[in-house]
Amino acid sequence: MIDYTVTNILKKIQLNDNTVEIIGWAESLGPLEQTGLQEFVFQCILKNDENQKIKFIAFNDDARRLYPFFLQDYVMHIDGAVAKLRNDIEGKEEALSFELQAQSNTIDNCLGSQDVVWINA
Repeated sequence: MIDYTVTNILKKIQLNDNTVEIIGWAESLGPLEQTGLQEFVFQCILKNDENQKIKFIAFNDDARRLYPFFLQDYVMHIDGAVAKLRNDIEGKEEALSFELQAQSNTIDNCLGSQDVVWINA
């Protein structure tokens, strides 16, 4: 069994920490978007067992390098990301105040699938 990064550890991450390592379930994965002639971006929302969400975002060369290895509904390991201030936290008191951004030394690994159970009530 793979253990996700717990919320208490996530809350100890400080802005501009540049060696952040986390394990989470890729709840949603956006497409690799071209935003300019040679500019690219993608983002992923990771979640732990406590439903704590954290946004991971990659730009340009890092986006093109990392995106092929990200899989939605899979457990992802990210190492070497930097914690940056989020600009979309209004009204989200439970949200973390930072997002993780890829940098040139960031690596990602897919650790396995996450079985998604849908319950119709």
